[in-house]
Amino acid sequence: MPKKDRVPHIARAIPEGIEPFVSDSPLTDPQLDRFRRFPFAERLANTLAQRRDPTSTVILINGKWGEGKTTLLQYVHATLYRFDNVVPIWFNPWRFSDETSLLLSFFATVASALDRSNKTKKEKIGDLFRDYGAVVGEIAVEAYGVKLSTGKVVSKIGEKLSTVSLEDKRKHIADMLGKSGKRIVVFLDDIDRLDRIEAQAVFKLLKLTANFEHVSYVLAFDRDVVAAAIGEQFGQGDKQAGYDYLEKIVQVNLDLPVADRDALAQLCIDGVNDALRIAGVSLTPDQNREFQLAFLQYIVPALNTPRLAKLYANSVAFVLPLLAREVNPVDLLILEAIRFLYPLLHQDIRTAPQIYTGEFGWDLSHLSDRDASSKQHLTQLLERAAGPGSKRAQRLLTDLFPQLQQLFRSSKYGERSEEHTQRDQRVSSLDYLWRYLTCSIPAGDISDQEIDHLLQAFAMSSGGDIEAKYCDLIRLEGQTRLITKLRRRSEDMPAQCAEKLARIVAKHGSEIQGIPDAIVQPIALAALLIRESISRLEGTRRYDVAMDVLRSAEPIFFAVLCLDWMRPQRGSVAADAIFSTADLSKLTVLVADRIALHASTASIISQEPEYTARLLTTWQQGHGSQPVKDHVRGVLAAEPTAVEQFIRPFSSFVRTGMSGMDQVGYDLVIKFVDPDVLMTAFESTGLLGSAGTDGIARIAQQFAAIYQSEQARARDIKVEKRS
Repeated sequence: MPKKDRVPHIARAIPEGIEPFVSDSPLTDPQLDRFRRFPFAERLANTLAQRRDPTSTVILINGKWGEGKTTLLQYVHATLYRFDNVVPIWFNPWRFSDETSLLLSFFATVASALDRSNKTKKEKIGDLFRDYGAVVGEIAVEAYGVKLSTGKVVSKIGEKLSTVSLEDKRKHIADMLGKSGKRIVVFLDDIDRLDRIEAQAVFKLLKLTANFEHVSYVLAFDRDVVAAAIGEQFGQGDKQAGYDYLEKIVQVNLDLPVADRDALAQLCIDGVNDALRIAGVSLTPDQNREFQLAFLQYIVPALNTPRLAKLYANSVAFVLPLLAREVNPVDLLILEAIRFLYPLLHQDIRTAPQIYTGEFGWDLSHLSDRDASSKQHLTQLLERAAGPGSKRAQRLLTDLFPQLQQLFRSSKYGERSEEHTQRDQRVSSLDYLWRYLTCSIPAGDISDQEIDHLLQAFAMSSGGDIEAKYCDLIRLEGQTRLITKLRRRSEDMPAQCAEKLARIVAKHGSEIQGIPDAIVQPIALAALLIRESISRLEGTRRYDVAMDVLRSAEPIFFAVLCLDWMRPQRGSVAADAIFSTADLSKLTVLVADRIALHASTASIISQEPEYTARLLTTWQQGHGSQPVKDHVRGVLAAEPTAVEQFIRPFSSFVRTGMSGMDQVGYDLVIKFVDPDVLMTAFESTGLLGSAGTDGIARIAQQFAAIYQSEQARARDIKVEKRS
């Protein structure tokens, strides 16, 4: 386990000009040996160089992909150059597309290396290898049925074989190597990355050449992968046949030394610290502890190869600067670990994010068993993605997405605070999850850094500068998110900044656009933001700012919404009130004055039902019913068809779910218009005719029925009084 002091606390500085990314290329410098493999490589090189037995040997370095096999081979290869009697040769089987090319190229590679290393008085050993390879290559072509010209090539083979047999050539080469005191060590890497045909060709080459004296081979591959690839051609044609074949070829089986877990962890930590420094991000003490716990419990135990550690270090070095201050840094570090430790799990988060956040939106399909099916999906996925480590992966997942804890326990998503998750930029919020997955701010979202700059302007800039910054943001897409984020930040604002915010939001209410079919409109959220900002003020300052806000709020409907939010809310207690009853009355009169002034030049009746109802209600609350009734009478007299817009907000639909007019709606509407005036408008527009069957006609006819009933009741009362 890595020590706790290796978990990042403050990002360490790295010298200017140093590249923060960790190279995944194999190493050759022992000074960079983080995983303590060089001593092993040095011992292996010494053993190969000091062998006295002339017989050939094949050594296998077995290891999984990414564990560092190539680096170990590079260390052995470099160490062998210290010995004058050794010719180390690196042969790359990837370059050749067919078996014959592989054979010819192998001998040509060996010959070329020998040419550079040694000459005899009469002949080069390299020439002998080159000549031997040419004959072997041509025989291989003939043996495997490749079409040959029956003249030149066949006669060439006969000429060479008649001059001296292959066995004589092999012995002659061995004698030359023995006399020169040279040993050849051939390195073949990445055999486990070849396809099945290519891997089989390489082992045919080894079988053909492994009997050369004074020649050794060092191979690096994943034994399991190669056994499966070559087993199809031998014995029972299965993996075990591949193992059996390898036993005949390989004399020494060595497992790559396990990478030191402490060093793997340190490599990750170095990458995290570099990423934090580049991004200019410092973890708070709480974030530091949170990352320590996740890193030590979940990430370190799953690290098993240097490549994973390097990939993780490089990934965070790239991603964190892109999302600095736009996401929670701890969540980002953990999600990036999932990308490499459990790639299937990370891909599923990208494919079905709603399963992890529990936010399914308007998708009501399979509503009754959605939670249970999500649990089943995750349980099966964790088994595939993590195998024996599935429980550890599950705990890591529930750390990122706390709502999954209850899902795993009881097949029901747990409750969570959206305010908390979004304020802390957590990955468990679907809005923020898209940032983590796309490494960007999605269209329609608002950068948190832009919010930070705006709030800094509130604290430092003049009014004009602040307004310009606010207008730049409010005109963009994502007004709802902007206002929501400002609401969350307003909780921690100094009173002076909160006052500036309330004034500017009120002044630019006309910039806020409605969203069709949205349950909560951005302009309503803006009114709530103003209330919360004003509530941070003290004493008479709160009332004075509220008066200024209601005077300047545009459009006038926005002023009405702001006033409504300044009133005590349903379910609140006296302590929650931000204004006294007397102050609220004064504020109401101010807004009513504005409505009356507006009504003197234009109709209050709008095609927007809520707009009409709120304006009329506030006007009536501030000035009483008579001015409102006079205005409505004048509008309906001039334009009787306006009655359809006027009556719409008083439908019983909100209360009963069915469009129409009930007694409650009737009692409400006659506060704003005399019933006789309304009946006259209904009659003149034909809404009371028997042919009227739409929603407005139904409201008008039901209103008329209640009106007639009320008239009859009034007559009865009058008769009773007379009698």
